[in-house]
Amino acid sequence: MRLLAIGYFCEGLGYIVTATFLVAIIALTPGLEHFAPYSWVAVGLAAVPTTIIWPYLGRRFGNRKALLGAYALQAAGILVSIGAESIVAVLFAAVSFGGTFLGIVALTLTEGNLRMPGDGRRAAAVLTASFGVGQVLGPVFAGTLADLQQGFAVPLLLAAVCVALAGLCVAMDRQFQGP
Repeated sequence: MRLLAIGYFCEGLGYIVTATFLVAIIALTPGLEHFAPYSWVAVGLAAVPTTIIWPYLGRRFGNRKALLGAYALQAAGILVSIGAESIVAVLFAAVSFGGTFLGIVALTLTEGNLRMPGDGRRAAAVLTASFGVGQVLGPVFAGTLADLQQGFAVPLLLAAVCVALAGLCVAMDRQFQGP
């Protein structure tokens, strides 16, 4: 459970930066200001099927491979958002975020339940606490850093690194079973 919880903490820390600042980042991008409020529509529409798609991919290919794919897609979206100056780039960032975050939650909690059969509530509590701490710390650090750097490039880069670290924890975790 340790590596799974550490990875999930890193995910909470990284993904929340996009969740918190996506609209502000787009609103500050010349030529895209009008799209900012609609970016959450793109996130929401992308999120709708994810609690079905990602668990299906987890059953088909294994939770490890599905989580690695979700983390890679989410990190790519965060990296693209750093220099996003077109509607296509912003749309990719929004859809890759919306299309992964709930799937990562579903896959991680499923994996936690597999590791603690008969004690799923404890697994969910440990994982949710790890994720929650990351969610609380992420905006504080990212907001402070954005103020100091006068922009979101460095906080977004660090958010992508956090998500990549989550993927690294999954890759190193030998407790995953299946394909």
